[in-house]
Amino acid sequence: MFLRKKKEKDFFSEFTLELKRIWADVLFVYKNFIWWTLSKIVIYLWTLVLWLIVMVPFAILISIFGLFDPIKWLSIFSTSVASQDLLLQALANNPVWFVFMLFLFLVMVLAFLIATTYYLFLLAKLYSNYVKWKLLHPKKNLYYSRPHILTFFALVSWTFVYTLAPAIIFAWVIFYAFGPYNIMPLSTSSGAVILFISLFVFIASELYILYRVIFAFVIMAFEKKDDPKLWARAYIKKSIELTTWKSIFKFAFLVVIYGVVLSPLNFTQDTLSIEIDNMQDAIAFKSQAVENIDSGDVKYYEYITKKYDDDSQEDLVDRSVLYSRIIFLLVFIRYFLFSGIFVLLLSSFYYHVLLRKK
Repeated sequence: MFLRKKKEKDFFSEFTLELKRIWADVLFVYKNFIWWTLSKIVIYLWTLVLWLIVMVPFAILISIFGLFDPIKWLSIFSTSVASQDLLLQALANNPVWFVFMLFLFLVMVLAFLIATTYYLFLLAKLYSNYVKWKLLHPKKNLYYSRPHILTFFALVSWTFVYTLAPAIIFAWVIFYAFGPYNIMPLSTSSGAVILFISLFVFIASELYILYRVIFAFVIMAFEKKDDPKLWARAYIKKSIELTTWKSIFKFAFLVVIYGVVLSPLNFTQDTLSIEIDNMQDAIAFKSQAVENIDSGDVKYYEYITKKYDDDSQEDLVDRSVLYSRIIFLLVFIRYFLFSGIFVLLLSSFYYHVLLRKK
């Protein structure tokens, strides 16, 4: 009993010290706010340029093939006949063109996702200096290393493979239970419980696996050498070795604190967005009679008209514009104050918590 209490005391005292170190890194970043912001902008522009370089050839191909588009889209969607059937027939008559265009589009989307992830990797590279309280000149953020990029692509691929396994299992359970076999009808209470448990296990397993492998990118970013020392799977293996059960609770607590700090901004932005939508609906409702409202929207119409009964359309328009400007200001504040902070927390957690346990 005494040893158990002593271990708990050591755990909390140790975690308190680690939180102080992480908090010191956050303060260091905000004390050098201008330098940090310039670095983020440079990194963002650099990854944008890399994405454009990759995307341009595929965009040119899409434009060329678009000139020879065999599908008459306007005639399909303007006809009185069911456009869905005509569209499926047109696609079936031109499968090669459609598959090739779909392939080019998916490549562009994949390039965008990889560029976004590479932006986070460059941030981790920047924070590998910040957690040691060393500033890095923004020009040095133009980081281009062919071996690192190839290893980075391999890391992204392996991470996708690791996180894909629970998705396949979840899809198989849903298909087997609620698909053609209909073993457990969703309309029954047992079916709903099975669905809820399966969804919970799926989300929990995805988050758990992502936590175990995500630090592979941070480990590679902290390397001082120009060339990666390890293969992609070796980085993932090292990440799995460092992320123990005890560290999961520490990191979860850190994520909760981060969410609590951001919650006022998120709540205000969501509230204003809902209010703008309501006011736009009120403007539309005020310009038409009750008979023109769909039967399913009658209660909503009564709620909106009662809420904004004393407001004219001009007042609602002015207030919508004001709220839109406030939302833009909140997005601006969120980007400059909090963009990249989560990557800093990952880097600081790795340096002060995981790395010191080796």
